[in-house]
Amino acid sequence: MKKLQSQEQSRSYEVEGIIYKTDYDQNKNPTFTIQKGIFLVNLEKKKFLLDGSGVEYCGKSEIIKHNGIFKKGKLLNENKINNNENQILNKKQHQIIIIDTETGEQVNQKRNIRKLTNQVLQIWCKYNQQISIDDIAILDYKRWMTSSIIDSYVLHLNLEGEENYFKQNQQERNKIKRILFLPSSLTTNFGYKYDNKKAEKLIKQELLEYSQMNLEITKIYKKIGLPINERNYHWYFLLFDAESETVEIFDSTSKQNYQNKSNEQLITTLRVIFKISIKQKKIHEESGQQRDGYSCGYHICNFMKFCFEKQFNKNISYKYDESKMISILKKILEQ
Repeated sequence: MKKLQSQEQSRSYEVEGIIYKTDYDQNKNPTFTIQKGIFLVNLEKKKFLLDGSGVEYCGKSEIIKHNGIFKKGKLLNENKINNNENQILNKKQHQIIIIDTETGEQVNQKRNIRKLTNQVLQIWCKYNQQISIDDIAILDYKRWMTSSIIDSYVLHLNLEGEENYFKQNQQERNKIKRILFLPSSLTTNFGYKYDNKKAEKLIKQELLEYSQMNLEITKIYKKIGLPINERNYHWYFLLFDAESETVEIFDSTSKQNYQNKSNEQLITTLRVIFKISIKQKKIHEESGQQRDGYSCGYHICNFMKFCFEKQFNKNISYKYDESKMISILKKILEQ
């Protein structure tokens, strides 16, 4: 780290490193900035500007967007090889046009315009998920919950957790056993038949900002929670506790031991990738409360809410309140 000497830059430093930055719009949709190189850093103003040789990546990926010389965050000169790569990456996809050979008119033009109009009115993006009026109807009529709803709530809880944690003083922070929720899409993308290499690749992409610490996220978060979509017909939840070296399974339909091959493989895969020692696997004591055929997703969200609150208040007890959970989810999702 090199401190700059001019009066204007007396509180600035020259640092070589990597920055992972996430900004959120008013609907909590993320925009990712990943850069590597020499930075001009002003901690007081919380500014980190590339200033020298550097690389900027495309969103949350390892694909290079710019590679060259930067001045106070602005690209001055770019390597020609990357310009060629960018031209390939930035090519627009070809639009499919259907022509009526008799009239010579494009037959799919009006249909595309009508479809776009419907999307604007009925579909929106919130918490990095595509939400529609159908999702709101699911909550209104208590239907089987979708991953869009659950994964929206996952990101909501993670953002609330960050905000609440950094509101505490350092002494209080040291007492908090933080939890990180991961979206259901992560394990769903493993597929029914997967190997550890595929799973590790997907997890590294999901947690790219932790790649510099070799995915040892338990140095920050003592618990990792994952809602699991079991073959698109049932929701359950896995809670890894790195300190107690346990994994708890919350299943609203059962208090029985989980002894199936796919479940064992999933737990083993996650344990290895996250480098967590597991000495005990058990069913959470609040499992088995579901008495209908639709509410497993609602129970999962309610349990995530309980886990979230428990990190800040160890004395709370679990209580299932479906109406309250629906009200919370609707408030989060509605446009």
